[in-house]
Amino acid sequence: MGCAGRIHWEHGNHFRLLADEQTLHPIDLLDLSPRARAVLVQAGLTMPEDLSRSSDEELLALHGFGPVSLREVRQGLAVWERERPSDAEEDPAPGAKRDPVPLLPARVVLHAAWLPGSPGRLFLWGEGAALPSGPPGQHPFHVPPAALRDALPDLIPETAEKLTAAAHLPVVDGLPQASPQLIGDRLVDDNGAAADGLGLWRVDGLALSPCSALNLLNSLPPPHDTAPRAVPGADLALWSLAAKLVLELLARQQFAPSLIRNGASFSAVWVPVFDQPEDLRRVEQLSRALPAVGRALVLDDGSGEVPEPCASRPLLKVFVGTLVD
Repeated sequence: MGCAGRIHWEHGNHFRLLADEQTLHPIDLLDLSPRARAVLVQAGLTMPEDLSRSSDEELLALHGFGPVSLREVRQGLAVWERERPSDAEEDPAPGAKRDPVPLLPARVVLHAAWLPGSPGRLFLWGEGAALPSGPPGQHPFHVPPAALRDALPDLIPETAEKLTAAAHLPVVDGLPQASPQLIGDRLVDDNGAAADGLGLWRVDGLALSPCSALNLLNSLPPPHDTAPRAVPGADLALWSLAAKLVLELLARQQFAPSLIRNGASFSAVWVPVFDQPEDLRRVEQLSRALPAVGRALVLDDGSGEVPEPCASRPLLKVFVGTLVD
């Protein structure tokens, strides 16, 4: 079977998938040999920054890691350092352009977040006009689900499910800080204001299945065609760029069958294959550019313990893997 990872017999008729051969790690940007990569992953050194801080003696002390592997690492790090964005590029000044999608002002700003799960869903929500007074903790100017469909006519399928999520958002004067793209009747003039901290707000939105999410994210109209009525926020724009990467992987047939352990059983899945350095760089750039609002929403299970948002890199990895499958 043409599987990207090797499957080994273990304990009679049970299979074990060597997951590290399938898993995307940041050190894959260094284009190391399989042997050197396997030793580093086994040692927990999966970040180029980790290797930069490690001395030659520390690396040579790893079992199976010799002078040839050391030379590979140092050469790969030299290339990575030259191509790595500067601090100014990674953290642009306010108003600086972060991606090719223009961020235009509008009366409705559309947002999106990926909610991991089985199989995971894209949560679409938005900011707009102030709502009538609602229950405590409700986002005071989020867009009701019916208005989301009006903002993206013919793009949101009927199968999209109404859902309420918890949003970790900055607070200014006791209210959630509005997107700088939002125009119209503002509850507070908070452009440029320093946030007082993070608050937890309930927002209503629409949850899309992976297939519906892939279709919507690759069908968004250009912002110039919809402004100033409704435009994508920086987070929705970035998820759209990530979905375009998924389409490219599918078109190039860069996926392979794999197995995932579910307790005592296994599930068959398709996983993306990142065998091109440029694809790895794009994933890294996307994870760095994901705005905090793009990962700020989580599901509230009603237990009273609202989970913390996921980090950018693993969240993007789950998103790409789910849409490929």
